[in-house]
Amino acid sequence: IYRFYRRYLPPAEAVQYTTADYNGGEFSSRNAAFQEQVALLSGRALVLDGDLLAYQGDLPAERVSNTEVAVIGLLSGYAAPRIRQDLLLEKTEAFSHTRTARLVCARFQRQTGRECSVATVPLGATNPVARVKLGRDYTPANYARATVRRWEENLARFGPG
Repeated sequence: IYRFYRRYLPPAEAVQYTTADYNGGEFSSRNAAFQEQVALLSGRALVLDGDLLAYQGDLPAERVSNTEVAVIGLLSGYAAPRIRQDLLLEKTEAFSHTRTARLVCARFQRQTGRECSVATVPLGATNPVARVKLGRDYTPANYARATVRRWEENLARFGPG
């Protein structure tokens, strides 16, 4: 995942999003940025948690998630089953290259005049084990901040390379 983020972002940001994904789920930072774009375009309040689909355990549920509903509404000329197929790739790098992701990004750029963010730290996704071990919730944002801080300290101490 680091290699994916590093293609688009400076090292510290790539470390931040990679570690947030380690804590929140594969590509959850990229998916949260996608959700942020969809929320802005659709006017729907979405939880930017990095889950594009609803899940039952580790498997995508048949029911449609709020993100999926919003994407279907945005891309009304694009078949809902195709959108679902693209969203099923959310835990892979391939999702970034799907027609759904490209259409949402193009519309976002057109309507806002801004570039599409590669990633944003997902909200929620607290780690229940951390509450037991540390006595507090540990979110992807907490985890990413701590890891980037350690990475910067090590970089200063040992240098690049």
